Amino acid sequence: MDAFVVAEASINAFVVAGLILAAWAVLVALLGMRGFPSNRGGERIAIGVTAVLFVGAVGSALADQTKVGERHGPEIEEPAEGKSTGEGGGGQEAAAGGEAEAPPKDEGEQKGEGGAPTALALAADPSGATRYDKTSLTANAGQVTITMTNPSPIAHNVALRGNGVEEEGQVVQGDEESTVEAKLEPGMSYEFYCSVPGHEQGGMKGTLTVK
Repeated sequence: MDAFVVAEASINAFVVAGLILAAWAVLVALLGMRGFPSNRGGERIAIGVTAVLFVGAVGSALADQTKVGERHGPEIEEPAEGKSTGEGGGGQEAAAGGEAEAPPKDEGEQKGEGGAPTALALAADPSGATRYDKTSLTANAGQVTITMTNPSPIAHNVALRGNGVEEEGQVVQGDEESTVEAKLEPGMSYEFYCSVPGHEQGGMKGTLTVK
């Protein structure tokens, strides 16, 4: 901003010097038509004044070009204020926009945190139908616990099998919980089901995928 003010002042000085020089030239031309200067001394004075005005006009023009260059230089070299660079742009955007929201979990997935066992939840159909509220579950490898709540008037449980695992939870009813627990391997699929006779065949089962 200061450089711009200085450059503007230089332009004004150049304009003023140019106007004075032009006015002096017109005045000398008019006086010359009447025989001015009439002697050598007057001629020298006229030439000296003309030279001074000319040098002043040229000097103002040169100063204007220098100041304009100084003013434009920083504007080209300095990046625009508030514009982020390519590196670290993601971190700045995250800081400006706040913490990024975690993606929603898959249906039936409840991942353990900090190395804790994965806890999964199921519920039996409250109408008494032989089915769970989920047909697929997802868990991290390691210790996994499945807890089934039974709001149905019919007794149910939850059991788990596959890849060497064969576990059955307690048969419950009246909003009680049946729990099964096992250590599961990554990349494997297991089957959870109700071990009460006829319930699995009626559709009370699902697939557990381990990441």
